[in-house]
Amino acid sequence: MAVVKRSETQFLFFGGQNDKNDCYDEYYQLTLCEAPLAKLEKFTQPHPEETPKKRTTHTITPTGDGKAYLYGGANDDGPRMDLYEIDLNKPDDAFTKIYYECDKALEHIRMARLEMHTAHWYEGALYFVGGRWLYDKEPLT
Repeated sequence: MAVVKRSETQFLFFGGQNDKNDCYDEYYQLTLCEAPLAKLEKFTQPHPEETPKKRTTHTITPTGDGKAYLYGGANDDGPRMDLYEIDLNKPDDAFTKIYYECDKALEHIRMARLEMHTAHWYEGALYFVGGRWLYDKEPLT
């Protein structure tokens, strides 16, 4: 499960897995000083087919300007290499697909299938550190 701070009193959670290694694509919000974690409806966006698939060992990284990026992780199909943006200031909680492994328009960008990593926003760029990674389903050497 990955978590990002939405405001001083709210946090968003996405994905994860249980003790049987089942992956989830569920989306929750925690508001401090209120009752339980609230499950959010993530398919309210205009293109539900572009919502993130279930996964675990992924990251959600805030940018400091009200946006956050969800990247990588893995599910039953193996490591993922898709990137999504979410505007934390909008009430609809819609993800925007930025990069997906089938995007021919972005084939000049070399992105690895990455899981178990950390991600950091620094001076306007997103950096991935560590983790287990593959490129074109083959380990990078």
